[in-house]
Amino acid sequence: MNNSLDSIFPDLQFSTTELIEIANVMNSPLIRKYLTSCAAIALKDIGQGLPKENETAEAYLLKQAQVVGSLNTFRMLLSIEKSTFSKES
Repeated sequence: MNNSLDSIFPDLQFSTTELIEIANVMNSPLIRKYLTSCAAIALKDIGQGLPKENETAEAYLLKQAQVVGSLNTFRMLLSIEKSTFSKES
């Protein structure tokens, strides 16, 4: 199984210049605003912490797990700062 994952997600190497460009893009106010907006929409999807009417507890827990995963991804992307990939690295 590990080999098939390696073929889907090969180990990519980035140059220092590429890493700095990634940090610059991720620090764009527009990109940060967009990611924050997406995170807010994902969070609103699970409402007040209770299943919606006619929603099973199992369906709600699955949706909650998916939202938590999405929020973790947004948090990771928003945590990228210009200093993350400084030229000294």
